[in-house]
Amino acid sequence: MTETDWLRYTSRPAAMLRQVRNKAPARKLRLIGCACCRIVWEHMPEFAATAVSTVERYHDEAASENEYEAAQRRLWHTFTVTWGQGDPGTAEFGGVAAVYAVMGSEAVEGLEQCVEWVRATASRALPDGEKRAPLARTRRQICDLFREIIGNPFRPWKAIPDHYGGGVVQPDGRSVRLTDAARRLAEGIRAEQAFDRLPILADALEEAGVTDAELLAHCRRDGGHVRGCWALDVVLGKV
Repeated sequence: MTETDWLRYTSRPAAMLRQVRNKAPARKLRLIGCACCRIVWEHMPEFAATAVSTVERYHDEAASENEYEAAQRRLWHTFTVTWGQGDPGTAEFGGVAAVYAVMGSEAVEGLEQCVEWVRATASRALPDGEKRAPLARTRRQICDLFREIIGNPFRPWKAIPDHYGGGVVQPDGRSVRLTDAARRLAEGIRAEQAFDRLPILADALEEAGVTDAELLAHCRRDGGHVRGCWALDVVLGKV
């Protein structure tokens, strides 16, 4: 895959996963899975939706390991005892199976399974003649989520540990020490999921010396942000 492919793909999430499967942190892959589950949110029973929210909060340091394990046990029990006997051809079953894949499998395998369940679920509630467009839309949404959470793997960022002065190394190799104000703003955006403040963060990053056009443009983009947003993670040192 080339950088151009990565930036333009709208129908090949499996190829995008192959590109990053040995590089992306498990946290990133699980957050992509959770965001994929939200594509079919209307087909999620309450217990499955709660599990998704718990996984997201856990990987954003907003839920404890005990909370995560409790949600995992509840999901496994409910799925195997009740939904495991259900009709795998229904949209609701597919929604639950997608969440089960995210929580119950190794990160790469879980995301692979989740993507397949989400794609299947997106078509099951529709008449046969109406499935083609929604499936194309779903594939495009999943590809967009890879770009939203992974960023551009051909232009990697590096975090500088605090004991070496803190900050980041841009893809062009230039080091930038981030201000406390920029960090506090990023932490607040993550805690409150206040993505509407990302343009303000872009201004703060420019003032700190960040010159990378791709990151600044991403922060100023109108909408499309989810937990694990790559630009926000760069500022938080999660690269």
